[in-house]
Amino acid sequence: MRAIVFLMVVCLGVSFSVAAQQATWYVDGSVAVSGNGQTWETAFKKIQTGIDASSHGDTIIVAKGTYVENIRFRGKNIILRSTDPLNPGVVASTVIDGQQGNSVVDFSGTENETCTLSGFTIRNGDAWWEPDMPGGGGGIHGNGTHAAIENNVITGNSAFFEWGMGGAVYWCDGTIQNNTISGNSAEWGGGLASCRGVIQNNAISGNEAWYGSGLCGCYGTIQNNVISGNLTGGGLYECGGTIQNNVISGNLGGRA
Repeated sequence: MRAIVFLMVVCLGVSFSVAAQQATWYVDGSVAVSGNGQTWETAFKKIQTGIDASSHGDTIIVAKGTYVENIRFRGKNIILRSTDPLNPGVVASTVIDGQQGNSVVDFSGTENETCTLSGFTIRNGDAWWEPDMPGGGGGIHGNGTHAAIENNVITGNSAFFEWGMGGAVYWCDGTIQNNTISGNSAEWGGGLASCRGVIQNNAISGNEAWYGSGLCGCYGTIQNNVISGNLTGGGLYECGGTIQNNVISGNLGGRA
C-alpha cells in the first residue's frame, strides 16, 4: 500500500512539474511600462521579451498593435499568436514590422511541429545578403524549421540580392497553411522558396521574382492553394513532390 501511495505522489509531482512549465505570457505594446508578462495588466511591451521569457510548451498571446521588431524564436517550441488568429480584423491589426532590418521572423531550425506562429501581419522585412551563401526570407527565415506557420498575412517583404530567396518565406519545412502571401519580392521565389513541408490553403498572389514569383524550389505537398496574379517569374518554378487541387491562374512568365 505504501508503494502505491508513493507511486501516486511521484506521478502527481511529475504532472504538476509539466503543468508548471506550460505558462501563458502576455504582450501588449500599449502598456505604459513593461511588466512581468504574467497578466494583461503586467504585459510585456515587446514580443521578443515574451519569447526570451518563455520555455518549451508555453504560449505567448499578443494584443493588437504594431510591433517594430525582428523576432527570433531561438529554437523554442512555443505558440506565438495574436488574440484571435481566425479573425481577419485582429490579424490585420496585429502587426510585426521589420522596418527593413533583416528578416522579420527568424527560426533557429530546431523547432518541431508543436511550435506555432499564428495570426499576425508580417511585413517590411528585408533579408540581408550573406557572402558565398544563398539567403532569404524577408518575412520569415526558417533555417529548416518544422514550426507551423498559419493564419498570417505576409506582405511587403523582400530578399532581392544575389541568390536572394523567398521574399515572404524561406526554408520552412513544417506546415504552412491558411496564410495570405502577397506583395513580396525576391530573385528566387517571391512568395516562398525552398519549403519542403505541407503548403496548403494559402492565397499566394501579387508576388514578384525572376524565377518563381509564387513559389520556387518547393517540394513536399502543395495543395488547395490559390496561386494567381504573380508577376514576371510565373506561379511556380522548379517545384516538385505532390502538387494537387491548386488554382493556378493569371501568373506572368515562368512555367505556370
